[in-house]
Amino acid sequence: MLPGQVNVELPIPGDIKYSDEVDSLLLNTLMVEWNTYAAHYYHNGKWWTRCSAQVWNEISDFEVLANALKDACEKVVKFAKQ
Repeated sequence: MLPGQVNVELPIPGDIKYSDEVDSLLLNTLMVEWNTYAAHYYHNGKWWTRCSAQVWNEISDFEVLANALKDACEKVVKFAKQ
């Protein structure tokens, strides 16, 4: 079985552009608060994440990541509204 990668659009409005503050908020939420990580980036007016599946990943790993990304995206949207 070969590892796979998939790009997934994040629920962050495209008018929220990349900034160091947004990047730090995403990183801190994922890594410090949730102890998980998937690369995130802003491209072509949208926010994306790249999830990578390895042979040792389990479905529960992706469920944790999904919940962490949801939390992080909600924080970014709230931050941008300030």
